[in-house]
Amino acid sequence: MPSRAIRRALDYLLKPVSFEGFLKAANRAQEHFTLQARQQNMEQDRFLFVKSDYKLISVPFDQILYIEGLKDYVRFYLKDGQRIMSLMNMKKLEDYLPKPEFLRVHRSYIVHMPMVPSVERARLVFGEQFIPVSDSYKDAVQQYIEHHTLA
Repeated sequence: MPSRAIRRALDYLLKPVSFEGFLKAANRAQEHFTLQARQQNMEQDRFLFVKSDYKLISVPFDQILYIEGLKDYVRFYLKDGQRIMSLMNMKKLEDYLPKPEFLRVHRSYIVHMPMVPSVERARLVFGEQFIPVSDSYKDAVQQYIEHHTLA
């Protein structure tokens, strides 16, 4: 089994080291630590700004029910019934949101798990809206539910 230091490595360089290879590794490390700092700030502040209709809108984490991916856009569904559409990548958004509070449950959905009112078969129920749980995310959702279920 590799040592802890090797498992935590972002990249590696082989001798002789080219300037291009070094630059690529340095940029990858900088992106990683910038992302990590943003994630920590968002988790502490408990909100994010999203671009919608030529303005930045503050979206508190506690207001988000779920997020739906629509090709290059995402739609935030909030507790007050408001919907916010933004040009954004689901994967990038998933990386920024605190886990396991926000879980990807389907290719097209990220759900704020403490806001789920009920679970029915392989679906999360929000009133009249049913969010499907796909097979590839089923284990993570099941594990979250088991950790929050009284036996």
